[in-house]
Amino acid sequence: MLDDLISREPDVIKVCGKNRKIHWLHNGTVRKFSHIMIKDKNPWRRNVKVCACVFLNRKYGFMTWLLLWSWHWIYWRWLYYIRDIDQVEVAKVLDCAKKKFSWIH
Repeated sequence: MLDDLISREPDVIKVCGKNRKIHWLHNGTVRKFSHIMIKDKNPWRRNVKVCACVFLNRKYGFMTWLLLWSWHWIYWRWLYYIRDIDQVEVAKVLDCAKKKFSWIH
């Protein structure tokens, strides 16, 4: 586990039948994450929005900013209304994401 932390390897989790890589969260993702946690009062919708932020986080910072700015509002609605992501899967994503907060890059 120490080697994974040092080498900054992404975690792989299975969500909605796909393997997803969860990389270290960039500052823009952390900011969006915090904003959603404070503003949204519906806990289920809030968790799906945060899950969408984590899925849109990419290895490169500019790509993350571009995806969060342009696709977040569509993607969380797709997960919430159409895909109807399971609460257990959202909990797995949030559990993995809380390990990926990095204050020092």
